Amino acid sequence: MKRSTVLLLLAVLLLWASVPTLLTHKAEQTLQALNQTTSLTRPRDTDTLLLQAQHYSPAEANVLTLLNLPKAHTVVFYSNNSQLISIQRLHVHTGDLLGPLVGENWVNALHRVTHYWQSQPYQGFVIMTLALLFLLVFWIHKITISAPSIDVLNSDILLVYASQTGTAQTMAETLQQALQHQGKIAHCINLNALTPKLLQQCSQAFFMASTCGDGQAPDNGAQFAARYFDQQFDFSHLNFGVLALGDSRYPQFCAFGLQLHQWLEKNQGHALFTAQTYDSSTGKLPKLWRDYWHQQGLNSTTKDEAWGTAHLAKRVCLNPSSHSDPLYLLRFRTTELAWQAGDILCCQIPTPKGHVLREYSIANTMADSPYLELIIRQLHKDNGELGVGSGWLTKQLILGASVMVKVRPNPTFASAPAHAPVVLIGAGSGIAGLRSHWQYREAQGTKDTWLIYGERSPTQENFLPTLLHADSGHISKTFSQCGVRPQYVQDLLVEHVQRLKFWLNSGAYFYVCGNQAGMGEGVHQTLLHLFGENTLKRLTHEGRYRRDLY
Repeated sequence: MKRSTVLLLLAVLLLWASVPTLLTHKAEQTLQALNQTTSLTRPRDTDTLLLQAQHYSPAEANVLTLLNLPKAHTVVFYSNNSQLISIQRLHVHTGDLLGPLVGENWVNALHRVTHYWQSQPYQGFVIMTLALLFLLVFWIHKITISAPSIDVLNSDILLVYASQTGTAQTMAETLQQALQHQGKIAHCINLNALTPKLLQQCSQAFFMASTCGDGQAPDNGAQFAARYFDQQFDFSHLNFGVLALGDSRYPQFCAFGLQLHQWLEKNQGHALFTAQTYDSSTGKLPKLWRDYWHQQGLNSTTKDEAWGTAHLAKRVCLNPSSHSDPLYLLRFRTTELAWQAGDILCCQIPTPKGHVLREYSIANTMADSPYLELIIRQLHKDNGELGVGSGWLTKQLILGASVMVKVRPNPTFASAPAHAPVVLIGAGSGIAGLRSHWQYREAQGTKDTWLIYGERSPTQENFLPTLLHADSGHISKTFSQCGVRPQYVQDLLVEHVQRLKFWLNSGAYFYVCGNQAGMGEGVHQTLLHLFGENTLKRLTHEGRYRRDLY
């Protein structure tokens, strides 16, 4: 048996043995009073007792059940829908409230167990103190063993990833497999699981780190950065390399990976090469990174998934009367691809300078349709030009024409266990990634799915009924541009805070999909406020807080 379990059992036993009998004193008095009650008047009829029961009803109760026993006092059950609130007793003759239903056998047994401690109060106090100390030791031990880290490294090479959409994780795992084929032992972990103590044991470590949002760390690297980046360590025995991943279309290109490289150098780590940057819009690994691994005898450090062909079969504007940028549902016919809920479609977009890569959340499951579907916002730049990827897919690509595509797994946004409740949160084109999970759970016959979704206008963007079967879960909608109570999706979270906490305590997984700068950051800050920072960290560590943001 684990030491922490033994500590917990000892603490519980000691607390039970030291329970003060004050808790039973009032219950015994009540039982004695009930047993001494005499029948002075004729029993009241059921209708009168029902009126009395309604008079004593708690404010939160909306249902009461009257149990009018023939030779005992009346028992009343108060509940809120299916949740029992309290059980009370009414005097069978007078209708007066006698108090809660108390088990006489339970009271007597507890009294016998605790009788000794009534006569020996100091011993009870001592054991109570010991019990609390055991609980304190258990709590400290529990925190220690539950920390998301490893402390002993039994491998030649350490591979570390910080990944928001799965690209860096896939690279690290592929590199691990390639090294293992060479007979080397390589350990692969996410950045949050890393500790300075582990790095100080290590002689070689390679980091694949993505940048999220406005230069921030991904979810599975943010805790490490917040905890250690402002501290100093001695990594003088460490040789390291960093591959920083990002998208050159954003101003803070590869910012977090570059910051990680600087932090390692600042703490006496020896860089094997300058920080390398990977641009997801081209999909090409930097030459220095490829050359290094080629020198180590590895021909490839990435999975080379085969590109397939998808033919555009249908394109529908979901908000044709909107004054905002149009949102399109695109349906592709393909027999070469396989995907799961949460996966991403990589598309080769032709430009005058060659192809560029664009990635989009797949908006359906294979079980729902033989087609692959995307939901894409047609973006307009300040100069009036259309976005490179969205413009070509939503306007220039003709029906029946083909596009070169491949599916990229997204493990950080994979499906939750079918038995777990799921809360899906998003806005705008973020419905794409959420819809695939909705359909997956619908196919599993699971209905404890809750979609919280925001759009602009209730008249111009009310397209959810065409995308989802509403009877497969719960849907809460809000609109930011309406005459009555305009709200953003994060405002809806505040409105439903009690229900959110109930789902949280029921083991729910939380998925967020959409724009990082607006909705994504707003939802994150709201959840921090509603749940607390420690809870959100725990959800991230447990894989119950998953985000697909762009």
